[in-house]
Amino acid sequence: MSTIYIAGPMRDIEKYNFTAFFDAEDRLRRCGWDEIFNPARIDCDDGFDPNIEHPEYEWKEVKCTVFKRDVECIFNSDAIYMLKGWENSKGARAEHAVAVFLGIEIYYES
Repeated sequence: MSTIYIAGPMRDIEKYNFTAFFDAEDRLRRCGWDEIFNPARIDCDDGFDPNIEHPEYEWKEVKCTVFKRDVECIFNSDAIYMLKGWENSKGARAEHAVAVFLGIEIYYES
């Protein structure tokens, strides 16, 4: 196995759903994935604190930058892992569409 990207809902979920992203990262690592692109981990590494409520205006300012970063990760992945509830997230639906466009494998959390 090689690289996989984790996609799922974040906004309007307690602590931006980071727990689900980190749990998925742990499961995928145990399954043998070599590199895991976890946007929650990348956000934390960039200084984002999921314990602080961020006003909507901050999202508008960074939305394009973050989406471009995440799409680049998908372009560099062999697969994408869709967390539960991804269908309810505009961003995750867009990431899913990119994966479909690229023809990479798509896995769904059961």
